[in-house]
Amino acid sequence: MVTTFAMLDHGILSLLIQQIIAEFQLTDTQASLLLGPAFASIDVLVGIPLSPLIVRRARTKIIAIGITVWSLATAPAVLRAIPSSCSSHGWSPAQSPASVGTPTGATWSG
Repeated sequence: MVTTFAMLDHGILSLLIQQIIAEFQLTDTQASLLLGPAFASIDVLVGIPLSPLIVRRARTKIIAIGITVWSLATAPAVLRAIPSSCSSHGWSPAQSPASVGTPTGATWSG
């Protein structure tokens, strides 16, 4: 179920990329970096170091911690979805998938 939500997270960004490009005035290069490396690099940076820990510890606890971090990372991204607050708080579009991608690396390692 966690993987399903992670895949939905990736898919929603792909579906909304044209609106995101227009809202933040991104170039094609910036949009492609947002779609690929913003997720993949965090998944690798978190998933690989957590793999040995998952073998030694209870997977359910690590996944629960990952889901908690994922939820906490998603909440500010949702709250900052209001266009005026994005620019006033200095929120970069790449920060959302990067912060949300951290716990998905934890959940996919299991």
